[in-house]
Amino acid sequence: MTKAIVKKLLSIILTLFFVSVLIFLVFQIIPGNPAEIILGTEADPAQIKALERELGLDKSMFQRYISWIGGLLRLDMGESLKYRMPVSTLFLRKLPVTLTLTLYSLILSIIIAIPLSIQITLKSDKWYSSIITAITQLGISIPSFWLAFLLIYVFAVKLDIFDTLSYNAMAGGFLQRLKSFFLPSLAIAIPNISTIIRYMQAAILDEINKDYVRTARMKGMTLKEILYKHVLKNALIPVITVIGMSLTSSVGGSLIIENVFALPGIGSLIVASISSRDFPLIQSVVIAVAFLVIFINFIIDIAYGLIDPRIRGGK
Repeated sequence: MTKAIVKKLLSIILTLFFVSVLIFLVFQIIPGNPAEIILGTEADPAQIKALERELGLDKSMFQRYISWIGGLLRLDMGESLKYRMPVSTLFLRKLPVTLTLTLYSLILSIIIAIPLSIQITLKSDKWYSSIITAITQLGISIPSFWLAFLLIYVFAVKLDIFDTLSYNAMAGGFLQRLKSFFLPSLAIAIPNISTIIRYMQAAILDEINKDYVRTARMKGMTLKEILYKHVLKNALIPVITVIGMSLTSSVGGSLIIENVFALPGIGSLIVASISSRDFPLIQSVVIAVAFLVIFINFIIDIAYGLIDPRIRGGK
C-alpha cells in the first residue's frame, strides 16, 4: 500500500507539471496586452513599456514560466494585475463559496441517489421504476448550465420561491444561506444523481445474483432484509469511485454554475480575470483548482484501497 501511495504521489507531481505547462502556454497565446488593458488604449507607449518591465512582461516566455512556477513552489501565487493584491488573498476569499457549493451538491447527490437506487431495485416491477430510469438517462445527458437556467425559470421566475441573485455571505442565518445555495447545488447534483443511480443499481443487481444472496433467501430472509444487511455494504464499494468522480465534477461544475447564479466564488473570479487578461491570477487560480481536483482523486483512490481489501492486497 505504501508503494502504491508513493507511485500516486509521483504521478500527481508529473501531472501537475504538465498541467502547469499547458495552462501557462494557453494563456500566453490569448490576445491582449495586460499593460495596455491596465493603462487604457490611450496610454503613452513609454508608459506601457515601463509597466511591462514592472510586471515582468518584457521577459521571455521561459523566464516568466520559471518565475511563476518557482513562486508556486514557495506557495507564492503572485500578484493580481487587476486587483493589485496577492492572488492567494483573492483565492482564499472566494474559495469558501466554491467549496460550500461543491459540498452541498455532493450531499444532495448522495441523499437522493442512494435511496432511489434502493427503491428502484426493490420495486423493479413497478411502473415508476421505468420512469426513474428514463429520468436518470435524461439527467446524464443535460448540461448543468442548461439545468441551471431551467431551475431559475421554474423556481425563481414562475413560482417565485427563490431569489437567485440574493446571495450575501453576511446576511441572514444558516437557513438563508442554505436557500441561496439550493438551486445551484441542485443544478450540479442532478447529473451526478443520475450517474450514481445507474452505477449503484448495476452494483446492487450484480450482488443480488451472487450465491450468498440465494443462500439467505433460502433461509427465509426477505429481499429487503438482505439488501440492507448484506448487499448494500458490498454494493457501495464500487460506487465510492463514482461518488469521487461526482465530487470532482462538482468542483468543475461549480465554476460554471457560480456565474449563472452570480455567486462570488472561484468561477466568477476566473471569468473576471480572463476578461482583464490578468494572467498571474488566471494561471495560479486554475493550477490551484487543478491541484484540488487531482488531490481529491488521490484521496478517493486511497480510501477505495483501504475499504476494499482485495485492492489493498493487490497493491
